Amino acid sequence: HPPRMAFHLSSLFAVNVLSSIILTLALAWIGVRGRRHMVWWVFGFLLHAWSYLLFIGRDDLPAVLAIAAGNTALSASLAAFCQGIYTFQGRATPRWNWLPVAVMAAVMPFIVHQMTPRILVSGVVLGTQSIMAAQAIWRQRHQTAGRGQYILLAAVMVLCAIMVMRLLSMHAVSLNSADSVDHLPLHGFMFLLATQIPLLLAVGMTLMTQERIEHSLSDR
Repeated sequence: HPPRMAFHLSSLFAVNVLSSIILTLALAWIGVRGRRHMVWWVFGFLLHAWSYLLFIGRDDLPAVLAIAAGNTALSASLAAFCQGIYTFQGRATPRWNWLPVAVMAAVMPFIVHQMTPRILVSGVVLGTQSIMAAQAIWRQRHQTAGRGQYILLAAVMVLCAIMVMRLLSMHAVSLNSADSVDHLPLHGFMFLLATQIPLLLAVGMTLMTQERIEHSLSDR
């Protein structure tokens, strides 16, 4: 049998950290002055980088810090991205936008050493947040100029697909030890796919902002 493809998760996590920091600097350079939605998106990328930085230290840091705080920061990054979407659209952000973050923060510390419940909680919470973001974009697609919104939509749908794969992988995870889970091909592929989400988000966000400016100028 040919050898299975192996992924080094810490390297994939490092890619996420580096790309998120670079994209944070790029979006900040483009300009956040007068663009409150961009402030939220930059904040989201910082939280995203912080979450994966904590994941990198999962073998050295206390589990509550590396896993519970890391997953909570990841959930908070999605809430910040969604807040930026509502702000961009000129709509009030629903009160429940940050509720998933509270759920993650409240539940995750109690299950950090239980792989299957951990995957279930993170998959459901993050998957729900991705659906919430997709719904926010889709409902305003006719009121939002340009195609950047569809790139943003593609990013959150990729995230939703990853969460579905995580939930489907629970059976395989339950048959393996915690140390061997990192070497499962599907597990590595999900994190490889996750490295593309920040790039799609940044392209979509930048294009949406540019298309709004061009649309405003064309109406003058």
